[in-house]
Amino acid sequence: MLHYTMCGLDNVYLENGYVERDTEDGPVVSIEDLDGLHRAIANDIADKKGRLTGRELRFLRSMLRLSQQKLAEHTGYQRGTVTRWENGDPIPLAVEALLRALWVGKSRGCPVTTELLDEWEREDTEAVRLSYRDTGTGWLRAA
Repeated sequence: MLHYTMCGLDNVYLENGYVERDTEDGPVVSIEDLDGLHRAIANDIADKKGRLTGRELRFLRSMLRLSQQKLAEHTGYQRGTVTRWENGDPIPLAVEALLRALWVGKSRGCPVTTELLDEWEREDTEAVRLSYRDTGTGWLRAA
């Protein structure tokens, strides 16, 4: 059994799916389908009952490809606050819920989640003109 700590979590163990080799630089572990393993870990973190730990928050944030700065910007906090959460300070429930929901949406290929995360990656913060028209049965965005 391999105690897998390279993901930043202390409670992950692998029964199989890895190969250990000795090299002239010392022992090396190679994990098969590392992306799949990380997705499985993220799914379990998102589904877990109870509060997230700081390390779990960091893991989900990294799986969502969000920097501490981006997470802070889009939740109304400072980057240093995100750092403190990841180091053990209490995480607001709304931030936990957001990260869990974003991961579930991303892992299931939800287009709205994908679009939101793509938008967050862009640096352009200039307001875009939005035009709408009344169709008689509701408002729609105009072309």
